Amino acid sequence: MTFADLFGQRAPVIGVLDLPPLPGSLGFVAGATTLPVLRARAVRDAEALSAGGCDAVLLRNGGDAPFAADRVGPETVAALTLVAAAVADRVPVAVGISVLRNDACAAVAIAALTGAQFVRIPVHYGAALTDDGLVEGHADETLRLRGALHSDVLLLADLTSRQAAEAAYGAYYHGLAHALVLTRSLDDAAAVRAAAPEAPLLVACGLGRGESVLGWRGADGLFLDRWQFVGPEADPGEPLDAERVRAVLRGVGR
Repeated sequence: MTFADLFGQRAPVIGVLDLPPLPGSLGFVAGATTLPVLRARAVRDAEALSAGGCDAVLLRNGGDAPFAADRVGPETVAALTLVAAAVADRVPVAVGISVLRNDACAAVAIAALTGAQFVRIPVHYGAALTDDGLVEGHADETLRLRGALHSDVLLLADLTSRQAAEAAYGAYYHGLAHALVLTRSLDDAAAVRAAAPEAPLLVACGLGRGESVLGWRGADGLFLDRWQFVGPEADPGEPLDAERVRAVLRGVGR
């Protein structure tokens, strides 16, 4: 499967759902909430994103900070698998997985076994100095696992390094990523396009409400975080609303 096979010719808008703290994380309070509740909230918000016009939903363990730099625990994998399976069963759009900080193998396994179609990897190839320290990519392990699972899940690689063009070339041509995600600055787009002209390029940075970027320099897709639908000051448990999602998507040219 290719990026075009999954999304066609239209540049997709992908809504990002950062899940609340999952069991095993420092922020999870036993008794205050349960995994079934977290799963129901994720399904509810994913359905709102889908009904509001998003072409895909990305699930990630965004509430689990501080993150493990490399591998997450089995309890995180189990929780994400249960949530992803529920979401994939309920929404008609593509579902993606990202396991923070950089457990690409866990993301591929979860996606392959739940019917999700893509994963997003913070550091796929090479290494990058991040807020969580030095993070190294494991493209070889990720690709081998994908093959062993006979999975066609797409690998979307973030361009986390300050040398975006160099990272783009390595991730696409050596790491065999299926698409690249611009995460640092929109100013890097031209250099990334020059370094990897064949790669689909998605935008996940520099966005405010009402800013149209889907047609900007030929971007091939857009990630929108949850706060862009509810506002940065909203309560983390506030439900997403399909009408508000539609309004935001109109503001970015959809």
